[in-house]
Amino acid sequence: MPRTVFKVWASAFSPEEIDELAFLTVGLSAAELRGTTVEQKARNLQEYVRRRGPVEELALFEALIGEREYLEAEFIAAGWDPRSGAATSTGSSTSMPKTSTTAPPVQEPVAKGLVYENFDLRILTQDADGRYRIQVTHNPEGMETYDDVKQTFPLDDYDFADLVDYLRDLVAQGEDAKKLGQMMRDLLFPGRVDDIFFANMNSMRRQGKGLRIRLRIDPPELSKLPWEYVYGGDDFGFFALDPRTPLVRYVARPFQTSTLSVPNPMKVLLAISAPSDQAALSVDEEERRVRSWLSVMGDRVELRVVRKATPQRIQAALSDSPHIFHFIGHGEFSQGVGKLVFENDFGMSEVRDSEQLKVMLRGRDVKVVILNACKSAAGDAHAAWVAPALVQADIPAVIAMQFNVPDKTALGFTQDLYRYLMSGYPLDQAVTEMRSGAFNNANDKYYWGIPILYMRSPDGRLWEPDAELLKLFEEARQSAVERSGPTLTDLVQQITDDVNKTGDVDDRDKDYIKRGLDDALRTLQSEQPDVRDIEYYLNRVIDDLRRSRSATAETKIVPMVEAVIRRAAEELGKQ
Repeated sequence: MPRTVFKVWASAFSPEEIDELAFLTVGLSAAELRGTTVEQKARNLQEYVRRRGPVEELALFEALIGEREYLEAEFIAAGWDPRSGAATSTGSSTSMPKTSTTAPPVQEPVAKGLVYENFDLRILTQDADGRYRIQVTHNPEGMETYDDVKQTFPLDDYDFADLVDYLRDLVAQGEDAKKLGQMMRDLLFPGRVDDIFFANMNSMRRQGKGLRIRLRIDPPELSKLPWEYVYGGDDFGFFALDPRTPLVRYVARPFQTSTLSVPNPMKVLLAISAPSDQAALSVDEEERRVRSWLSVMGDRVELRVVRKATPQRIQAALSDSPHIFHFIGHGEFSQGVGKLVFENDFGMSEVRDSEQLKVMLRGRDVKVVILNACKSAAGDAHAAWVAPALVQADIPAVIAMQFNVPDKTALGFTQDLYRYLMSGYPLDQAVTEMRSGAFNNANDKYYWGIPILYMRSPDGRLWEPDAELLKLFEEARQSAVERSGPTLTDLVQQITDDVNKTGDVDDRDKDYIKRGLDDALRTLQSEQPDVRDIEYYLNRVIDDLRRSRSATAETKIVPMVEAVIRRAAEELGKQ
């Protein structure tokens, strides 16, 4: 997309119209879009879409010519037509991957994923002098460290601790993640370690290979830090966001690399635990998205869903030897032990600690455990955490959350993870792609580092890529391009997020507003949503917003709600 193409269409719209276009095409609110003039808003919207990729680029293109047909010829003359491929204009332009409004013939897919070499770092327990030893236990270039490098970690430094807390509490702003990531890079790669790492990384890039960073962190007080945010400066960015430098927590245990084909059928056990005495989660939407994405595999996948997941029901379901165990629910850490929260027969909480979970899963054919559970990777005693404990129980890989994760972000994590995992990517590259999707799609760009990958597979592969599955997922990807743009559910969730962030609406008014949004969301997620009910709930939301006498609500949020009402009428029709 040529960087100056926004000048072609900026003058054709008012600032309010651009706000509505941004919201309906990519779910970007007026506050997030920023800018006051037409040109500023248009430029910011184009840059946002350019970073996100071809799906959103096509959505914006079609929305613009849908509103102003004459712009189509002007865009083509300017070298921008994502329906037929990337822009071909000259000058400082950024070309986009080709897309098409009609799905082109699907090419025979090839095995995806870079070839990786391992760069192994280990932090040992604290010495008597209060410092920690850092070892480079393996690097592909065979460079010597001579002696362990000793490092002091500022666990008691207020600025460092505050930055960690900002991320953990989901309130990080501006440069917080980069500032913390730079500090963590300096801690993890001191002196000679830094020299060895960058020499190896540059060598791998010359060879067209990736460099997998495998962390073994023995001290529990250091293992609980969010190392996924290590930042290499403007030149290298966040290592965990770059597919060339995936970062994993490595558990050194015997592992036999599999050369088997993808199981047929692939068995997925989805366990959903939503006890009535715990905070509500978007479990219905999560289940719908898992079902939707796995459905493209047809009879190559066998999905079993266990709702009201009691320990006894899960134990029985595991006897069928699933390959993937996916848990949706809550996790907790108490009395030095990590736990998952299941349900009892009365729908209340019934916890199982990490030792009980190890017994439950040991000796099964489970290859990957996905824990969509808050606090499922965090705690104060390394051996007691849920995720690493399961790897110790001989599960090849466990993906868990180190902080509470917003529902909307968790849904995106799940879709991207399945997409890349089953397309033949190494596990760590699949997680990196999942993080990249969160960085580009989430309202807050710092949620991407919440998932942690614990792995004992040396090369990240559990099975060989399957050409048939790769083809199915490529077809699904092309279909997703055709259906680009946020759903009505996404838009209502976006409005809810914006209401939560609005500072000039008091808490009582927010409660009333969010009740109406929750009612609209439940209606949208029902099997046969009635547009009249949706309009009723959203008009009630508009009344509550106006009663709050908030300038932000009136000028920013009310137009968003009105736009959703119009779109619901178009998509669902009057009944």
